[in-house]
Amino acid sequence: MKRKLRICFVVAAIVGLGVSILMVYVAWQHNPQGEFHGEGYVNWLDIGLLGGSWFSVITITVGAILLAITYIGSRLVNSDSKKD
Repeated sequence: MKRKLRICFVVAAIVGLGVSILMVYVAWQHNPQGEFHGEGYVNWLDIGLLGGSWFSVITITVGAILLAITYIGSRLVNSDSKKD
């Protein structure tokens, strides 16, 4: 069971990292009113907050979904094996 939990968390973190990198890239390209970068400056705080917030929300959401799927799957497998 610990291995399944570790796999769920690793997959969730990888998905969260991918989504956060994509969102930072989109924000960098869009750059509304020079919010993230301009002539000679880069606002690393806002870029970091944007990436961190996307990473945390997506990682927690995907992790919860994967844990629920894992739990339901293990309950189904255990109930099937008890019938035999």
